Amino acid sequence: MTTRDRIRSLLVLAVIAIVSIAAQSTNAAVLFSDTFDRTDSTDLNASTAGKSGTLGNLTYTARTTESRVVLDIQNNTLRINGPAADGSFGGLVYINDHNFTDAGIVSGRGFSISVDIAAYSTAGSGRQMAVSVGQSLADLDAQTGVGPTDYVADLYVGFRQTTDDLEIYKNGVLDPAETVLNGVPNAATTMRIDYSLSDFDAGSTVDFSVFFDDSATVFTTGSFTWSGTNENYISLSSNLSNDARFDNLEITADIDADPTTPKVDAGGDWITWSGEEVPLAPNVENNDSTALTYKWTHDAPAGYTVDFDPDNTASTPNVTITKDADTDDVTVITITLAVNNEDSLREDVTDTMKIDVYDDACKAAKGKGSVVIDPGDFNADCITDIEDIARMAMEWLVDYTLTSPVVK
Repeated sequence: MTTRDRIRSLLVLAVIAIVSIAAQSTNAAVLFSDTFDRTDSTDLNASTAGKSGTLGNLTYTARTTESRVVLDIQNNTLRINGPAADGSFGGLVYINDHNFTDAGIVSGRGFSISVDIAAYSTAGSGRQMAVSVGQSLADLDAQTGVGPTDYVADLYVGFRQTTDDLEIYKNGVLDPAETVLNGVPNAATTMRIDYSLSDFDAGSTVDFSVFFDDSATVFTTGSFTWSGTNENYISLSSNLSNDARFDNLEITADIDADPTTPKVDAGGDWITWSGEEVPLAPNVENNDSTALTYKWTHDAPAGYTVDFDPDNTASTPNVTITKDADTDDVTVITITLAVNNEDSLREDVTDTMKIDVYDDACKAAKGKGSVVIDPGDFNADCITDIEDIARMAMEWLVDYTLTSPVVK
């Protein structure tokens, strides 16, 4: 390594350390995580248990390079065991329904991948448990081997616990300057890789750093370039022979939300009465060029009918809530608006508003609190009329002054 290369590596290390410290002071958004805490199965997608994150229930493709390779969920871990015969035999698992090139990752200037090394036992040499990025779905679907030299990935970070090595491969070629030999803690259980980037354009440089067990120590740092534009599928792989288990996969980005996510305000709260129409007026800001979808729902209890006009998928419908019978009580019903942009969002963006529903308009007026009841409305029906005059006449000249002292 030349002096210039050493200086550049030190600068990259400093920048990534600063970014990592800053990230620890903010709340990173968990894009996807999987604890693998579900029933033992060779079908990794048989259950959604253990999966969470803003991207929702992502799914895996699991592939083995030889029939003797075991790849399954076992004891709440992801197990990938290859035969001892050949280090090119093993298993590959990749998220097949999300390309991690989100606009939010770009705005947050990077992302992180963390995974636990729950078990590592192998015979033979050249055996690693690895995390890889910068892959196209077509490349992964066509992958024929899982050894580091035949792996198609812009960056392959392989952990070899038997020799305490951390090996860095770029499109199948070892980078000796960024590889760490005999320098990784033998008992390491968690590997985290931070990636710092400006875009997902082919040829753009990505800086990375690798940490173990929540330590602030950077075990290696370096850079690579994207080989293709907007190609960042993520995979886990292993060619261990005896026992290789991943656990607690987590992919995060230092962002609060994708900037294309719409801003949703369901509107202000209302006071109404049974059978009266209420105009819903949400405030929704579309931050993308694609159309939004709307869905209104409610939590009205039994005995209430809720009708949206024209329907509950309109952006600004009217809603009418009808009580089946008078209750003499106010009922607060929550109305939820769910907005989605089907081109980029896996989960709805939601907001709620509340409607206080009274039996009739008079009870609603009294419930509002700001209405001054007319002192001439003797029967409290919200109308001062002949019935109130009749009530006053019945009470005319009634004297309710005390005629003697009373006990307090």
